[in-house]
Amino acid sequence: MSKIENVPHVNATVTASGNGPAIFLSPSQKKKMELVLSSPNAPTGTSPTLTLKAQTSPDNITYTDLGGSSIQLSAAGHQRVVVTNIQANWIRSAWVIGGSASPTFTGVNSRLTGVDC
Repeated sequence: MSKIENVPHVNATVTASGNGPAIFLSPSQKKKMELVLSSPNAPTGTSPTLTLKAQTSPDNITYTDLGGSSIQLSAAGHQRVVVTNIQANWIRSAWVIGGSASPTFTGVNSRLTGVDC
C-alpha cells in the first residue's frame, strides 16, 4: 500500500489559522492516521495556543473535525495523537492559532501520516 503523508509545516512560522491539502483515502487506507505537532521555540503573544486537528469530508467540500484528533501547544513542545476507524473519503490537517497580542509560533513542524497503510 502507498504511504499517505501531509506535511503543512516544516520549520515554519505560524501566525494564522489554516488548512493543509486534502488527501483522498481509498478503502484500504482507512485505518489510522497519526498527527504530530512540534515547536522547539517558546511562542510570543499573550496566552498563545496552536491547535492541530484532523478533519474529514465525504466530498472534499464540507469538512468536520475528527473526534479525538486535536493536539495543542501553548509553549515549546511536542505532541502526537493516533486516530483510528476513519470512515470518510477525504482527510486533511487544520490548525487554529489562539491568543492575543499577535501570537506567533516559530520553528513549527506538523504532519498527518498514515499508519499501517
